[in-house]
Amino acid sequence: MASGRAGGLSNWWRCGVLLVALLAGTASATDPERGARLFATPPAPGFLACADCHSEDPLVTNFGNIFVGRNAAPLIQRAVVANTGGMGVFREFYDDAALADIAAYLGNSPRVLDFGTQPLGSSGAALEVVVRASSKLALDRLTFDVEGDFAIVSSDCAGSLPARASCTVQLVFRPLAGGLRNGLLRVDNSGLPTPASVRLTGQGLDRPPAQARVQPANLAFVALGASRNVVLSNGSPQALTLGPIGVSSPAFVLTGGTCAAGAVLAGGQSCVMALRWNSADAATAVLTFQHDGVGGRSEVELSGAVGAAVSAVVFEPAVLDFGVLETGTKSALLATWLHNRGRTAVRVGAFDSARPEVTVAGGNCVGGGSLAPGASCSLLLRWSPTRTGAMTGELRVAVAGAPAPARVVLVGRATGQSAWLSLSPSVLPLQAAPGQRSAVASARLVNRGSGPARLGALAFEGDAAADFEVDPGGDCRSGRVLAPQESCLLRLAMRPSAAGDRAARLRVNHDAAGASLWLGLAGTVSSALPLWTDRSRIDFALGAEPAASQQVSVFNRGDVGMPLARVEAVGEGAADLVLGGTCRAGSTLAAGASCTVDVGVVPVGAGPRSATLVVAAAELPPLAVAVSAGARGSVIASPASSALQWRAEPSSPAAATAPVGESAGLVLRLQNSSTAALTLQGLDLAGPAWAEFSVDGPGEGCRTGLDLAAGASCTVRLRFQPAGSGRREALLTARADGHEPVSAELVATGIAPGRGLGGLRPAELVFDAADPQQRQNVRVENDGAGVLTVQPGVLQGAGFQALVASDEACAAEVFMLLPGESCVLEFSWSGSPAAQGGGRWTAIADGQLLSTTLAVREDPAARSNVGAGALGWSPGEGLIELLLALALVGVLRRATRADRPESRHD
Repeated sequence: MASGRAGGLSNWWRCGVLLVALLAGTASATDPERGARLFATPPAPGFLACADCHSEDPLVTNFGNIFVGRNAAPLIQRAVVANTGGMGVFREFYDDAALADIAAYLGNSPRVLDFGTQPLGSSGAALEVVVRASSKLALDRLTFDVEGDFAIVSSDCAGSLPARASCTVQLVFRPLAGGLRNGLLRVDNSGLPTPASVRLTGQGLDRPPAQARVQPANLAFVALGASRNVVLSNGSPQALTLGPIGVSSPAFVLTGGTCAAGAVLAGGQSCVMALRWNSADAATAVLTFQHDGVGGRSEVELSGAVGAAVSAVVFEPAVLDFGVLETGTKSALLATWLHNRGRTAVRVGAFDSARPEVTVAGGNCVGGGSLAPGASCSLLLRWSPTRTGAMTGELRVAVAGAPAPARVVLVGRATGQSAWLSLSPSVLPLQAAPGQRSAVASARLVNRGSGPARLGALAFEGDAAADFEVDPGGDCRSGRVLAPQESCLLRLAMRPSAAGDRAARLRVNHDAAGASLWLGLAGTVSSALPLWTDRSRIDFALGAEPAASQQVSVFNRGDVGMPLARVEAVGEGAADLVLGGTCRAGSTLAAGASCTVDVGVVPVGAGPRSATLVVAAAELPPLAVAVSAGARGSVIASPASSALQWRAEPSSPAAATAPVGESAGLVLRLQNSSTAALTLQGLDLAGPAWAEFSVDGPGEGCRTGLDLAAGASCTVRLRFQPAGSGRREALLTARADGHEPVSAELVATGIAPGRGLGGLRPAELVFDAADPQQRQNVRVENDGAGVLTVQPGVLQGAGFQALVASDEACAAEVFMLLPGESCVLEFSWSGSPAAQGGGRWTAIADGQLLSTTLAVREDPAARSNVGAGALGWSPGEGLIELLLALALVGVLRRATRADRPESRHD
């Protein structure tokens, strides 16, 4: 470190004392930030800093040959040991870890990366970290680790770096939660004792506030009884959620519109609110829209012309919303009524609309007719959009003697053919032992729009992303195009690397409407290697003859015995199953042992049947095996005189049964029964469900142009993928030159996929106002044939509390119920008078809304109502539903949010 003197000490000594004073204590990791402070800060008054000896910017200025120390802690330590430049005096004072911090500071910049603010789920511009090697020492074993909501997107760093060389690493910030997010880039190399940690920081924006605006900002009413309209627009790309809407004076009333509390306006969308000046008691008021945009509220000043004539003729409703339609289609008929509230008859003029695509399609209002006092007439309107985009307009009618025409606002939104995708279920539970692969679980992706959708990449995210994998048996792949109403299957498995719960999510990118879809993955891993089944599905094809039973093996891979608590069938078709075997409820499965469940089916009803076999041990998640049964297909006998004969393949069934959207194979054999060779001309499919059958690649099987010798045969392999449940029929026809075609009837069965069905019992809890200590229970039940996933519930209403009732209590977070299972919610009322307005507990279960009303009632005989009118309570059902929907959206977003993904770049 450079020459200089102060207080009788050489500059070398001063720099040494600086190091000694600042390096006291040993850091647990190599810290470039600490190294920068040590380099720049004097240890005490009268001493020089290292920056004084070398330079204030050692990253670009090699004064005093400081570049030697870049990522080279051994060289700095050697200079002290060898007394280079008199640095040996530092031996009894220096700290090796602190010298390493300085080496990390000199070799890695910047030492802190601040990415600023970034909306959730998106990534901004990449920032870079530069890694530099010493001017005398090459770096080996150069690797990088990222911790937090950050990822390496590119790098030109190899595994080694020559002396005097440098390389860069590009990182981006992808926040998975709102607020301040911190992380680390760990740079490991041969020149440092432990990895250097570059601090990463950024601010996650849960949702940037939307920009709301109202038009007009001042609304003047030309006459008492006149109606006017206000448009609220979302002028930003972020969604805007509306809260309560109100007017400061009852003299102005809201008469309708599309703005409502709880409504969500996407970027660029608008809504309309209609108002009427209804009373001369007040000539001014303020209309207030509350929302979650900038400022939290938007206001419109309302004013009426004092002394203006009364407008006797008005439309109600004053706004007609035709909704969202595709171009080229027609809306439903919407009705509005024209009322004469005056005391004299009025003459109605012609109906005038500036929108030619909105037509009067019915009603008894006649332009040019008369409307008696107190009378009304109706108009039926239809909208036939011809171009995409938002539609706003008015239908006006002039009224003789009125100060302004009566108006009804027309709004709608037209789209072209668009796709939108849905994914079900939203969470997949998987169970495996460390290092073992789980059974495959499936989720279905459906295009429910009117246009095609192209799938993009599938990406796992979250702490345990590396533990999950896409099974090749699924058919949702990047680049696949889903036609309207077409679906594909995502098949996933887990191979956990460690014990404990493993959570991640699968992002499905696409070009359809809306953002990427997310599939939650809830992995349960036990180091004790719990119960295991060798299959997750059993399918039966039933015919005249009883189907042979099928066997499920249950293994205890742990080192302790497992008491079996449940071995039973649940679900709609549970009565059809006959269970046997060695697995018995109440018995104990020894460590390392296995038992079997024999599953037979004896249908008690017609049609496809489905149920679930449940095997569970105490304190372990239950294992579920789906069981389905359907009608057996058949092949009609070929005419004895035909040269070609269809035969069943002995090694494969000639029938197929598959869940809707999945597939199953079947094999038929085609034989040349004539005494001469023939040539196949083709195989054709026809019949009601022909599109659900397809001929697999020919391979060695039957194909066009194949020569069949006398008595020879070939095989046809078909794939059955049902689009619906029940019996599916088609006809397979083979054609040969010079011979009559011969057909085989294909009969297969589509099984409706198992689906959970949520229910709450009871639907209302009524608490006695005289007993605030009472508790009441609600049972959440799965009445369906599949697993039901219940998201965290929302409790609204002052004075009510959700409690833990018993061992049967429903979990506070996301929980799943097997078919026939249930859990208990317990509620209490604190006695608060605020609870007299009632409350509600609401949750979403696989897209279904579960809701229980909470109320407090007094005994009418004991209630005093002296001096008051009738007392009643009526919850604002529509408003409550809208507010609950808003709250549930926030809960669902938090419930499916992953924490911190990690990546590694070598």
